[in-house]
Amino acid sequence: MELFLGWLIFSGVVAYIASSRGRLALDYFLLSALLSPLVGLIVLITKSNLVEEARKTRIRREDQDQHIEALKSAQTLGASVEASGQRTGSSQLVADELEKLANLRDKGVLSEEEFQARKSLLLK
Repeated sequence: MELFLGWLIFSGVVAYIASSRGRLALDYFLLSALLSPLVGLIVLITKSNLVEEARKTRIRREDQDQHIEALKSAQTLGASVEASGQRTGSSQLVADELEKLANLRDKGVLSEEEFQARKSLLLK
């Protein structure tokens, strides 16, 4: 009786760990209860952690969105400086945008060719 109760308790532990990793707890409880809690745990460990993968994907998307916004703002400023033809009073803005572009190039968001093209647009 104690063996059966221990078997179910350890199956419940495996199910709890599975739910914390983004997996269906009932599936792992049944697997552990039918085969063995050890087998259920081994199968669970070999599967990826869905919660961690979702977090990494969210962070990656946020970084991409920030880079896209930075590129759009640099492009918008370059176009506005080019369209207005004003160089006086905007030299600080151009310097700031060049610094932002250099940071994006250093981070690997912009290639050297893209950096040079945008730089030439800003300096026209």
